[in-house]
Amino acid sequence: EAWRSTSLAALERSAPSAPVDGSPDPQALLATARRALSEKPLLNETCARAVFVDGHLCPAASTLPGDASAIALRSIIPPADADPTSQIPAPGFGKLASTKQNAFAALNTAFFSGGGLLEIGPSTCETEPIHLLLISSGSSGLACPRFLVRARAGSQATVLLDFVSEGPGNGLVNEVCEIFVEENAALDLILLQREGPAALHIGNLHTQQQRGSRLRVHTLTLGGALVRNELDAHLGDEGAEIDL
Repeated sequence: EAWRSTSLAALERSAPSAPVDGSPDPQALLATARRALSEKPLLNETCARAVFVDGHLCPAASTLPGDASAIALRSIIPPADADPTSQIPAPGFGKLASTKQNAFAALNTAFFSGGGLLEIGPSTCETEPIHLLLISSGSSGLACPRFLVRARAGSQATVLLDFVSEGPGNGLVNEVCEIFVEENAALDLILLQREGPAALHIGNLHTQQQRGSRLRVHTLTLGGALVRNELDAHLGDEGAEIDL
């Protein structure tokens, strides 16, 4: 019933292939990032930024430090040549996105190519947006990035998830974002989809809030052949508020 008014004919015609396993070359990631940014420039040059290409973090194009005390960012799954003990997915991975009730969340879980975990420290107040730039190269046909955002107790921040593509946006971007907003935290989440006119994009946003937390979600869709935004919001305690 939920999909009765959404035609997947464009997705059937494209028949995207599965992502290629393995860690990409850092120079190739940087080259892709630069090409995409030449077509779709950054909205704000000065704010903290992390750049991902098909789910792979591109440190050379990022300005958000991974070891900051107030804001911490790390890859959900490190490169294959990293310490094997660090291959465990981040805490909370898959806690909100049900693979039994959401077919596209199951597809993402099966083929996800990487992503990021962003943690905003307790009582942190960030006045500038935190920009997560998510670039789709279209090279594999199917991109399944995964992102977790944790706003710790009493924190305040704005996070921009900015989806762009290299060229017209061929292939399918099937992303999952799991958002945890702890007690008395306030988070503004901006979902900006500005991929190419041929883009196929399925967004799966899952949120969980604790007592007295406030979440505002701003969704801006500016193009694409097929774009759908799924939302599963859970208000887990008294005083939790969400504004869509």
